[in-house]
Amino acid sequence: MTMASLNASLLARKGAAQPTPSTPRFLASVPTSVGAARKQARKSSEKKTKKKHLRLDTTTDRDLRLLAARNGESQQSLMERAVSEYLASMLEAGECICRRQ
Repeated sequence: MTMASLNASLLARKGAAQPTPSTPRFLASVPTSVGAARKQARKSSEKKTKKKHLRLDTTTDRDLRLLAARNGESQQSLMERAVSEYLASMLEAGECICRRQ
C-alpha cells in the first residue's frame, strides 16, 4: 500500500482556505461515527421514548436488580410496567387528570 506524501501544496495560507466540495450522495447517508450510527438507529425505532432520571435507596435498588435478574427482564422494562400500571390505576380511580376522555 502506498502512502500519500505530505507536502506544502496541501497547505493553505491563513484566510485562504476554501471548503471542499459537497459529500457525494452515496456517502451522505452513511454515519461517520459509532455515536452517529446509534443516533440514526434510535431515530428509526418505532417507539419514541423520553429519558427520566430516578434516584432509589440502596434497598430498593438491590430489590429491583434481583427481581430483574430472577425474571430475566431488564430493570427498565420492570420500571416501565410499574409506572404504566400505576398511571392506569390512578386513571381508573379518578385521581389522574392526565388522560381523561
